[in-house]
Amino acid sequence: MSTESERFELHQELKNRLGDHVADSLMTMLPPDGWSDFARTSDIDQLRAEMISRFDQADARTNEKLTHFERRMDEKFTHFEARMNQKLEHFEGRMNQQFEHFDARTNEKFTDFQTRMDQRFDHFQAGVTSQFALLSAQLEERFARIDERFARHEDRFDDIDRRLKGITAALWTMGTFMGASFIALFTLLASQ
Repeated sequence: MSTESERFELHQELKNRLGDHVADSLMTMLPPDGWSDFARTSDIDQLRAEMISRFDQADARTNEKLTHFERRMDEKFTHFEARMNQKLEHFEGRMNQQFEHFDARTNEKFTDFQTRMDQRFDHFQAGVTSQFALLSAQLEERFARIDERFARHEDRFDDIDRRLKGITAALWTMGTFMGASFIALFTLLASQ
C-alpha cells in the first residue's frame, strides 16, 4: 500500500518526464489505496465455487420446500375435492327430491286441469248437441209445413190444370162449332 506522499512524488516525476496531461491520466488509472483492493483470479474462482455451492444448497432447500408445499397442496386439494364431491352429491340428491316433488305436483295439477277441461268440453258438447237437436227439430217442423204448402199448391195447380183442360176442350169444341157455323154462313151467303 502506498502513502499519500509516495503518490505525490510519483505524480511529480511523471509530470517531469511525460508532461501534465499524460501524468494526470496515468494517476487516475492507479487504485486509490493500492493493489490490495483488487481481486485476483484465484479469489474470483474461490468466490464462484462458494456461490455455486450456496446456490446449489438454496436450490436443494427450495426444491425440498416446494416438494413439501406441493404435497401439502395435493393433500388439501384431494380433501377439498372429496368435500366438494360429498356436498355436490348431497345437493344433487336434494335437487332430485325437489324435482320429483315438483314433477309429482305438476302432474297432479295437469291431471286436475285435464279432468276439468274434459268436463267442460263434455258439458259444452252436450249443450251444442242439444242445441243442434233443437235446431234440427225446428228445421224439420218448418220443412214439414213447407212441404204441406207445396202439397196444397200442387193440389191447386192440379185443379187449375183440370179446369184449363176443360176450358181448352170447351174452346176447341166451340171453335169447331164456330168454324162450322162460319163455313155454313159463308156458304149460305155465297149461294145467294
